[in-house]
Amino acid sequence: MPKRLPFAFIIITVALDAMGIGLIFAVAPDVSQVALQGVLSALMALTMVGAPILFTATFRLFTAETAPLNLPDAPFALSVLILLPALAVFALARSERVAP
Repeated sequence: MPKRLPFAFIIITVALDAMGIGLIFAVAPDVSQVALQGVLSALMALTMVGAPILFTATFRLFTAETAPLNLPDAPFALSVLILLPALAVFALARSERVAP
């Protein structure tokens, strides 16, 4: 049974990603959807290259014997710190759009 969990997680992640992209394209005008797709593809490519390097370095920094603090969960905390500004921008944009 535990072997099925990663597969289910992958399916859910792909579905949520597709729904998010669908919502983005529902808001964008037809003329700029091609440019938006190019920007999203470039951003995903950059994060696929940069994220493993960044999070591996963070893990190594906080698990080394000379680490200022032994915190193996530091990459997860860093991901939250990266996500919070994005969430704030989303909330501000949504509040401006919903306001009467």
